[in-house]
Amino acid sequence: MGCVGSRELGMEEKCIVNSERGLGFYNVKAEELDAAFRKYNSNGYLTQSQLIHISNKFSIRILNYGHHMHIQSFFSSLKANENNYSLKDILLIAIMLGKGNSETKAKLIYELFDTEYSHQLTIQVVKKEILTRMVIHSSRTLPNLVCSEMAEPELEMKIHKFKLKFHDFVDNAIDELALKLTVRGKIISEDTFVEVFSTYYNGELVSPSGIRKFLSSLRGKQKIKSSDRSTVESQLVHEEVEKIE
Repeated sequence: MGCVGSRELGMEEKCIVNSERGLGFYNVKAEELDAAFRKYNSNGYLTQSQLIHISNKFSIRILNYGHHMHIQSFFSSLKANENNYSLKDILLIAIMLGKGNSETKAKLIYELFDTEYSHQLTIQVVKKEILTRMVIHSSRTLPNLVCSEMAEPELEMKIHKFKLKFHDFVDNAIDELALKLTVRGKIISEDTFVEVFSTYYNGELVSPSGIRKFLSSLRGKQKIKSSDRSTVESQLVHEEVEKIE
């Protein structure tokens, strides 16, 4: 089995990261991936032959191998139609998984969606096009790479529950990130986007693992709030009982 290791990351997260590494993006600089995908695409779409060309150029895995048996279904999920893949979805994931510092990755991500080179995107566009994709791909699409060949049944089930735990916090994460981005207004410049994503949460949010960690922290905060609320309610009930007595 491919997923063994420390509790430092958590077994579930460690297994997801191992499955992500199986794609091969980790070995390539984000700038190089960006340049290649932008060069070999047709109006925002990638054909199978273009994807094969890029995979050969960088030794990216697009076919199942070894313990990594969900790679082909992963890429199929990124198809925009029967014959073509979505450039934005594949390149966003490639940038987030590729080598590079948070500032560089944030810049590349913004430019991917700033198709008219305006350097001025509305917060509605940023939320719908960028933030939603970043959170969904990190918490749902990429964890689907984990398969039974690389994880014990018990761990595979835990990873399934791991994904479900994030489900209720996707909107919260998007809203909180949008709040950070709109400190200077609802028009988000490239500079603002890069500044926020290279500093907030220690610059970790340009990686899928960082996004999942962020979602886990939001879930943890919600648990604390619920616990505090229960404590307050219990105290109020206790006080009411004392009054009656």
